[in-house]
Amino acid sequence: MESPLINQIKNNYISDRVSEIDRDFLDFEEDMISKQDQERILSLIFLLNTQSEIKFPNPHNSILLYVCGLTDEFDFKKGRSNTVGGSPPDIDIDHDALDREGAIAWVTDKWGRDNVANIITHGTFKPKSLARSFYRVTEGDTQDLNNILKKIPPPKYGREATLEEIIEKNPAILDEEKYKEFYSFANTLEDMVANFGIHAAGVVISDKPIREVVPTWKNSKADLITQFDMKEVESLGLIKFDFLSIDTLSIIKECTKLLKLNQDIEVQPYSIADGNKRAYTMLHEGLLTGVFQMETSGMAKKLITRIKPTSIEELSDISALNRPGPLQAGLDKEYMNNRKSGYAPDNLPEGIAELLKTSYWTLIYQEQVMAICSEIAGFTSKESDDIRRAMGKKDVDVLNTYKKQFINGCTQRGGLTQSYSEELWDDLIGFADYCFVPETKILRPDENKNEAYPCQLIDLINDIDSEVVSVTEENKIINQKVQQRWHRGIQEVYTYTLESGESFTCTPDHKFKVVSGEFISIDTIFEKGLELYSIYEEKKADEKTGRNS
Repeated sequence: MESPLINQIKNNYISDRVSEIDRDFLDFEEDMISKQDQERILSLIFLLNTQSEIKFPNPHNSILLYVCGLTDEFDFKKGRSNTVGGSPPDIDIDHDALDREGAIAWVTDKWGRDNVANIITHGTFKPKSLARSFYRVTEGDTQDLNNILKKIPPPKYGREATLEEIIEKNPAILDEEKYKEFYSFANTLEDMVANFGIHAAGVVISDKPIREVVPTWKNSKADLITQFDMKEVESLGLIKFDFLSIDTLSIIKECTKLLKLNQDIEVQPYSIADGNKRAYTMLHEGLLTGVFQMETSGMAKKLITRIKPTSIEELSDISALNRPGPLQAGLDKEYMNNRKSGYAPDNLPEGIAELLKTSYWTLIYQEQVMAICSEIAGFTSKESDDIRRAMGKKDVDVLNTYKKQFINGCTQRGGLTQSYSEELWDDLIGFADYCFVPETKILRPDENKNEAYPCQLIDLINDIDSEVVSVTEENKIINQKVQQRWHRGIQEVYTYTLESGESFTCTPDHKFKVVSGEFISIDTIFEKGLELYSIYEEKKADEKTGRNS
């Protein structure tokens, strides 16, 4: 039921202005405006009726102020209030694998056949398919084709090598006359659209016929498919829904049917209360078969057996912690320590502690990042969402545009110190990830010896299977495959010289292990005169005493 104040405000709408704006956003602002602001708008309307020449500024692009004639300022490119905005949400809906098609049919019946469409995918020409096509069409020498195919490395994590990468590894291809025509052909067609398909899970739902928004096509599998891919339809304002099929849900559904059929026991899975001790005892023992997102992850098993969760919220926390960034930042240990103590760390400001208390004062969710940006630094919802997306994409340029605003907001609005605000920003944008600058030397295992190479000489794209020498939590030296790399943009680096005379070059925030076992930035280590931890000194001691390390 609408408030009487909103009805009074509506009586002052200018019909021509209402027709200019998007009614959905006006409805949203009507629903969200507080009673206090309703009273303020009515006061301004009364003032305007007595002094018609008065016009007010519109810093938040309010639709209500505009349609009531209180302001002539309105940004139609935004078309809405700053209280909303940002990118469309990512909506993933999990379905029983056997009923997924039924769910899509229901959506189609609900919103109309013309308003629901599948999303196109574009298959593009890659060097391997181009080589086969070229030598088939030109009836070229089969041996030449085989020689080229041998020079193309296998895909790495689903990513095929580009022509440029292949040439970098095999520059002789450009020097041989017999390959020049193929190179020209491949260089022209690479990454052009070769074929079309349908996104495995995604559909778009529109409030108007899809054909009025994007061009469409059809094939033997679907009658209505967008000709724009998922990124392009999102940029046009359409919302993509992922209807995901989950086998675990099918198994649960089948088990409930069998219980009813064979034992006349009726079970409603969604009515089962959380916290069943027997179920969680099984998890604590590492028995994770059939547990979605947990059963195939060795690290998830390790975290569960250590943390021993007792609620679905804690299982969610573990799922969020089980990623390279949080693990390398030591957030799993921070989470366990805070959970054990039951208290927020002493150095955690009260405002931030309140936002993080549901995850034991550990920053692990994107929603928490957005809450800190909006409630501590004073960002709008749109700005907070922009930061979230930029973090996910490691878009350093976008993040840098917000850094000063964030630090100023934390100090002026949030009451944090300058130094803490700067550290908090670095943590938020992922500087806690364990990253290397190109000049940092990394030990790589050789057949006969360990040899150090500059990071920039390790091709992490085409040589992702390469190994580096690493150290486990138990301080054992092992060989470990490179899992990820992040590009941080251009950073200032400094050379640090140790008492031993050794020196190395890195960024001031690069973290090293000290004798206490903590990882601390190198600037802080030098500032406080802390002692670096040396795994090799311990290894030598182990060898002298006969210990195994």
